[in-house]
Amino acid sequence: MPNFFSGRFRAAALCGACLCAGAMPLIPETAVFAQSGGIADGELAGAIRAYKSELAALQSQVAAYTSGARGGGRKRGGFDDVRKGFDGINAKVNQCRERVQFFYEQVVRIYRTSPNSTNYTQARQAYTELKDMFDGISTNFTSVPRPESMQVVEVSLTDGRLNRHVASISSDDDDVKPAGGPAPAKSAPLIDKLLEADEVRYIGKFDQAEIYLFICKEQAYYVITGLRELATDAKGQSLERVKGALVCTDVFKWQPTQGFSPQQHFDNLLKLKMTTLPNDRKSADLVQTELVKARSYARSQ
Repeated sequence: MPNFFSGRFRAAALCGACLCAGAMPLIPETAVFAQSGGIADGELAGAIRAYKSELAALQSQVAAYTSGARGGGRKRGGFDDVRKGFDGINAKVNQCRERVQFFYEQVVRIYRTSPNSTNYTQARQAYTELKDMFDGISTNFTSVPRPESMQVVEVSLTDGRLNRHVASISSDDDDVKPAGGPAPAKSAPLIDKLLEADEVRYIGKFDQAEIYLFICKEQAYYVITGLRELATDAKGQSLERVKGALVCTDVFKWQPTQGFSPQQHFDNLLKLKMTTLPNDRKSADLVQTELVKARSYARSQ
């Protein structure tokens, strides 16, 4: 046999030869084969080359998914979208694998009947290029983390420290305003910066509030939603209510906090002052897009 069947091809070729040992030939004549859905000898090389365009499209899809999955940036969708994308690409990879195997079997068929023909030489070369291309796609996709591995375990801590911290800086600093109150002027450019963050991560629940980490190049912020605050009702009685506005901490350096556990992030948050973001359309967009998307990766223990 020629070198085409050396290495990775030899085992499959020998297996095919063993299957052909019966009295009835495994491969029908060309005319009958064409009627049963096969490809004529003279058309095989062209069919393989044409299929490379479909592989090129799959290659682009895998590259885009890989970039989002590994980067973890905002271009990555919510968990359900990522899982659907993964399942869709996985199905396409399996379909392509079956098609590549089909082409391999046709090249083997021609080799058995016309090993010295031009049809065989051209089909073998086209298949080799196709197989190398598919192997690269398959290897790249196999190395991508599965959607489940991107999830984070829901962490919840309730010890009153966050509420006490907010109460203390509310009395000392006008930056933290009650929900519905006027927001500081510096909040306007801050919300724009948050909307342009490179990455948003859900950290967990701290005193029932949800904590998110916004990474903006070398800087970072914590954004808090669902913060509790004390209010007085019409009868003068104190009650606890959920703060309607988002709260953002002062900026801090991102690099030293890489690898922090949720507990460490909670501790770090308590060192920072906070700003209430305005209750406007931009804040609503932040909640409906980035926070919901980041929150979708949390799972219970």
